[in-house]
Amino acid sequence: MLITLDNKPLNAFSIPSINLADENGTKYDTDIDATSNYAVETNIDDSKIASDLNPGIKVIDVDVF
Repeated sequence: MLITLDNKPLNAFSIPSINLADENGTKYDTDIDATSNYAVETNIDDSKIASDLNPGIKVIDVDVF
């Protein structure tokens, strides 16, 4: 869950991303198809993904690796 702590909108390109890495430092990319399917199956609303996140709005998003 991401909540803005500022009084200004957080633009879509400023939203922090989560990376998955193993103990050797190998980084893994998200699986876009699996992420999309999971979001649909669990009714996660990802409609804010391409727009600004305004103060006071909560967003829940998922990434599948």
